[in-house]
Amino acid sequence: QAYVIKPLLKITKNITRLANNELDFEITSSHSNNEVGQIIKALVVFKKHLVKLKESENKISQTNDTLLQKLAENKTLRIQSEEQTNKALLMAEQMSEARVVAEKATIKAKTERLFVSSVLNAVRDAIITINSKGLVEVINPGAEDMFGYKSYEVVGKNISMLMPEPTRSAHDA
Repeated sequence: QAYVIKPLLKITKNITRLANNELDFEITSSHSNNEVGQIIKALVVFKKHLVKLKESENKISQTNDTLLQKLAENKTLRIQSEEQTNKALLMAEQMSEARVVAEKATIKAKTERLFVSSVLNAVRDAIITINSKGLVEVINPGAEDMFGYKSYEVVGKNISMLMPEPTRSAHDA
C-alpha cells in the first residue's frame, strides 16, 4: 500500500488538480526507480509543458488584444481618412466650379473692357478714368489730343499732373 496505493492516490490527486488548471503546486516523489516513479516523472514533465502552454496562451491572448486594439485604431483612422478624402473631393469640386465661374467672369470682364475701350477710343471727347487714389487708369485719344500726352505717359500717375498750377495745388491739398 505504501509503495503502490498511496503514490497512485497522490498521482490521481495531482492529475485531478492539473485537469482543473491548478498549476501552483509541487509534484514530489520518493519512488524514482519503479513504474510509479516514472509516472510521477512523466507527470512533472506534463505539468511543465502545461505551464508553458498556459504562458503561450496568455501571450497569444495579449497579442490578440493588442491586434484587436490596433485594428480598431486602423478602422478609426480609415474612417477619418475617408471623411477627409470626401471633404477634399468636395473642395476640389467647389474649386473647379469656382474656377469655371472665374474664367467666365474674366472673359466677361475682358469683353466689357474691350467694349469700353472701343467706345472710349471712338469718342472724340476727352475721357479719363482715375482710381480712388487719384491715379489715372485710362485716357482716351480725345484726352491725349486735349492734354498733349500719350496714354503711357499718364497712366499710373496722379491726375493732378494734367491740371494747371493754381488748380493742381488746390487739388493736391
